[in-house]
Amino acid sequence: MKRITGVILLLLAIIYTQSCKKEQSKMQDNSITNSKTQMLRTEDDNTESKIIKFFERMRFVRENPNYEGAESWNYTKDSTIWYIESALNYKYAFRWQYSGNTEHSDMYNIDSSFISVSANSNGDFNIIALQTSFDAFEASLKAQYASIENDNKFFVISDILDRGFDNNKLELKQFSVIGKADITFPSFGWVWGLNYGNCMFSILGIDAADIMENNLSGSRPNLTSPTGVYYYDDIDILHLGTDGYIIPMAVGIPANQNPTAFSNFKLFRNPYSAGDVCLSVADINWYTNNTLTIENSYAPIGKQIVFDDVIDERYYSNGIATPIFNRHKLQPYYGVLKFRERI
Repeated sequence: MKRITGVILLLLAIIYTQSCKKEQSKMQDNSITNSKTQMLRTEDDNTESKIIKFFERMRFVRENPNYEGAESWNYTKDSTIWYIESALNYKYAFRWQYSGNTEHSDMYNIDSSFISVSANSNGDFNIIALQTSFDAFEASLKAQYASIENDNKFFVISDILDRGFDNNKLELKQFSVIGKADITFPSFGWVWGLNYGNCMFSILGIDAADIMENNLSGSRPNLTSPTGVYYYDDIDILHLGTDGYIIPMAVGIPANQNPTAFSNFKLFRNPYSAGDVCLSVADINWYTNNTLTIENSYAPIGKQIVFDDVIDERYYSNGIATPIFNRHKLQPYYGVLKFRERI
């Protein structure tokens, strides 16, 4: 009888729960985005609390630069990079949110800035050094944002890179990307690179590599539901081989699978003797789709693509003054998606 009673009570509980769920269904979003958000809101993930505490410490030492207790607020090299990077992404993903269309075509403004962080006697870095470094990178980021003329500009990423330790100083680089939302172009072919414009050599200042990034942007989700702000931390650059980028040679295909007139790779490559070649709309679409496949296949576990820098360049062999070929190469940036609870 105890088992039967338990089963009845369990059934009643399930029915009650199902009823409650139906009543609340209008208030719930059962989309993939909502499920992803719930995973981001795990109680054991105290990332946001760490960042908030870091901001509080920086604010305190700005206002009290002679506070003796700050001497114990020291960070390792890895923590220094993580805190500066995460704080910048946390703050400006909120400050400069995306406000463009759901179906979007975005262009990107890329910039770099550099600082040196002095270590203390034991090789760690004090909060005051982190605060001044954060402020310097923030000033560069604000200057980049202010220089862009676009009504719908938005923050994409700030990646802090370790450039080595020299003379008791940690050299850091900020790779920062600001987006310009809803930039569309006529559907025609574009010169492969060098900002040579379209195939009629007009609309100068952009090229096929930029158009590919513009097309790729439509595949980047702008998460807005449930209400809140998403940002990335633990940002990684994919380094592949000695070159450090994904180059055409790394993603070859059989000749009979290449619908373009260029070399047999998933990325554009063409002998330099062909000159400043034009990529048709079909060519650009094909290389764009390849890029989506490539960036997904190389994504680290637990991370997703944030931005993929499509770089056009002329390749030179050692000791040879004339380029050998023109090509595109990729520099993917991946991060851990986070949901900002505190607004």
